[in-house]
Amino acid sequence: MSTKIQTDKNIDLAGKLLKYLTQSKNVPELPQDVSFVPFSNTDKALNLANDELLEKISMDEKPVVKAEEPKNKNDSWIITPVNF
Repeated sequence: MSTKIQTDKNIDLAGKLLKYLTQSKNVPELPQDVSFVPFSNTDKALNLANDELLEKISMDEKPVVKAEEPKNKNDSWIITPVNF
């Protein structure tokens, strides 16, 4: 997958995640400077690319979480701390 396609898909997922974070009451406490790596509920190729991204950025000192898109609208995103 090209970096541009991965970035475009991640921007779309990030928009959905931000909507969830701003409207949900089920958001865990997270550090202020946390980075999110979104994972799709359907796009396996994107998730493989994002696994590599997650591995790279989790080596930094900045906190990182894995954010998994819910299977349906009634479920919550699964937000898992990676390196904090």
